[in-house]
Amino acid sequence: MTTYPEEDLRSQREKEAKETVFSLLKEGKAPLSLRLAISRGELPLSKVELLKMLFLLRDDPDDKVQSSLRATIEAIDAGELAGLIQRTNFTSDQLDFLSRYSLSKQEVLETIVLDSSTSDETIEFLADKVGAGELKLILMDQLRLKRCPSILNRIKHNPLFSVEERERWLDIDQASQQPQGVKDETEEVQRTALQKIARLTVGQKIILALKGTREERVILVRDPNRTVSTMVLKSPKLGDQEAESIANMRNVCDDVLRGIAESREWMGKYPIVNSLVKNPKTPVDVSMGLIYKLNNVDLNKLKNNLDVPEVIRRKASQTLRSRLYIDYQRRGKKH
Repeated sequence: MTTYPEEDLRSQREKEAKETVFSLLKEGKAPLSLRLAISRGELPLSKVELLKMLFLLRDDPDDKVQSSLRATIEAIDAGELAGLIQRTNFTSDQLDFLSRYSLSKQEVLETIVLDSSTSDETIEFLADKVGAGELKLILMDQLRLKRCPSILNRIKHNPLFSVEERERWLDIDQASQQPQGVKDETEEVQRTALQKIARLTVGQKIILALKGTREERVILVRDPNRTVSTMVLKSPKLGDQEAESIANMRNVCDDVLRGIAESREWMGKYPIVNSLVKNPKTPVDVSMGLIYKLNNVDLNKLKNNLDVPEVIRRKASQTLRSRLYIDYQRRGKKH
């Protein structure tokens, strides 16, 4: 496509205008009207330019600017924001800023946790706030945990710090007693796995999903590419305990949970069935087809579980009432 002088001139003027705005923001000289326009996303900027300008407004004293800034960031789709972070060399301070406005966006938090530029301070801030998936990623980075023990202290206050994660934390603590040479080697393996996966092609991820380690599968099963994430289920190394853990995950795609439900072997394992049904991310048709497998105790819990869709709670209640009625009739016949 031919570029005309008029287009070059317009492009140059736009560039200069943006540089001027950046300078005004950095120097704290931008008028309130301009700051409000930026915080509302009203200027003709790319998403990356907008986010970098919003970063410069993070300490703005005006309440309207702060309110609009938060609303603008929260309005950005989680997948889009995660992709921007992966493709952009944001500074550690910028990543910290984005993390504080993305606490409800699992994809974004996972990307930030995996980013090598993310500071220890940011991970410490997130440690007691993230979901189970992000928490596992943090626990996998033993090099960071050894370098910044205060992260572990914050993790202990995370309400999703399960028995499994707690055992892992104890393993990390015990690992600190290993000889230095062994520790360094273990830590480097953990760190390398996180960084390696972030740079793999889709084809390489598929191979790793089949042949990789448990820790690598934990990352890959949440990959945005459905082919990669579902391939984890076909790994010959995937055991029942891992399948149950995945069935509990709320940040995997529907196809992964559906794939678990389609396995006759796994559907013969009660803990996996129960995990699938009580997972609000499980497709409704899958959960509806498994409710009859639950025992009365878990049915009673399910009918009161506000995390799952109402249709699931209603079905659980109906199934439980039906069973209790049948039991009542049987007891009556015996007497």
